[in-house]
Amino acid sequence: MDDQDQALQRTLNRARRDFQILEDEKTVFWIQVPVHLQIELEEKQKEVTSLEVRLSQLQGKRPESLPDNLPPYNDVFVGRKKEIARCLEALSPEVRGWGVAIDGIGGIGKTALALKVA
Repeated sequence: MDDQDQALQRTLNRARRDFQILEDEKTVFWIQVPVHLQIELEEKQKEVTSLEVRLSQLQGKRPESLPDNLPPYNDVFVGRKKEIARCLEALSPEVRGWGVAIDGIGGIGKTALALKVA
């Protein structure tokens, strides 16, 4: 495990402890859990889940909870070098834009282009 993995694992363990503390606090209220505590619990659960997914990705594992609804990727991709370069430039961290839009009629390869850029 490298330094980044270890740091992420420590953060995940801390988030899990915080979540457990909130869960224990929730049991004090029995039936009527205050709204602010319920919100904190939901946010902490999302944080734990996100950290677990990121750690799995760093370790090369594919988490079960991560949806995979993309079409199968085809390694054969011909041309469109100009479009790929424009997309990568628009998605670059140095560019202050919001992203890139791929537009066109059906069947011209918008999804294939997006998958290639991703």
